[in-house]
Amino acid sequence: MSSEQAGNAWIVGGTRGIGQAVADELWQRGWTVVISGREGPQVKQVDDRRWLAGVDTRDSADVVRTHDRILERMPLDAVVNCASASAGGSIMTLTDDAWSAAIETKLLGYIRVCRTCLPGLAARGGALVNVIGASASVATADYAMGCLGAALVHLTRGLAQQWCPEGARVFGVNPGPTKTERLATLIRTTAEQNQSTVEQAEAAIAGSTYRQKPLSPGSLAHLIAELLGPAGEAVNGSVLLADGGSTGGWI
Repeated sequence: MSSEQAGNAWIVGGTRGIGQAVADELWQRGWTVVISGREGPQVKQVDDRRWLAGVDTRDSADVVRTHDRILERMPLDAVVNCASASAGGSIMTLTDDAWSAAIETKLLGYIRVCRTCLPGLAARGGALVNVIGASASVATADYAMGCLGAALVHLTRGLAQQWCPEGARVFGVNPGPTKTERLATLIRTTAEQNQSTVEQAEAAIAGSTYRQKPLSPGSLAHLIAELLGPAGEAVNGSVLLADGGSTGGWI
């Protein structure tokens, strides 16, 4: 379905950061968007094309319930996975609780949404976009949780092999450092752990892009919106690097 033939999209993790930007971009293009965060109403209409739906992706039953409630109101043509709880730090500083929170939200949470939504998306020729992260391809000692991104890349490619022939379109998008609340938290954590200034930590994390500054959430939202249109047909089943050159073009 093209942006010119806008449909209905569920943005999981759509209350802030990249997810919020995706919801805004699609809404501006004429899509009806269902925006989900962990907190919120069951399913509530905000205006004629904007809905809110709280969902806890750590709970399989809640994912299914929320999905079913949305389908009672509209069919889904696209689902975008954007939720995240991955903290910065090395394996020596990250606690078991931090790992558990990240695995439940970023890894298992994505899996729960994918397995719930993909049969319906395939039946309608709809699209799934997993927003993962460039750290999936570049290992760093101070962001050990990047390994969860590598797992999601593996998952997304496997899902594409299974579901693209069935009629779905499946994409992964690996953003580089992006100007969000989460990046600001990561920068502060890195500065504390390395005993550096916030400015030094920001330069180390986000200064590697070709423009030497973080990406804007809006630029990534525009890319994701384009994937849901005709441009997405040529890259169906792909995991796209969208890091602004932060990996130096080697991936």
